[in-house]
Amino acid sequence: MARKYDDSDTSAEATRARYDQMLALAQDGKDVPAELSSQIQRGADAAMDRAIRKHGRD
Repeated sequence: MARKYDDSDTSAEATRARYDQMLALAQDGKDVPAELSSQIQRGADAAMDRAIRKHGRD
């Protein structure tokens, strides 16, 4: 069974799980809920922020 993530969890693991969920829905021809897309975008933004803090901006 898939792990349930808090809606505000922006970890890489949670974002990947949401992306996989979105991909499965799309492959089945189902609509992707807007909230799921928003959570994925927040996770991607958080990952970018973490990378910038770790490696700096060039």
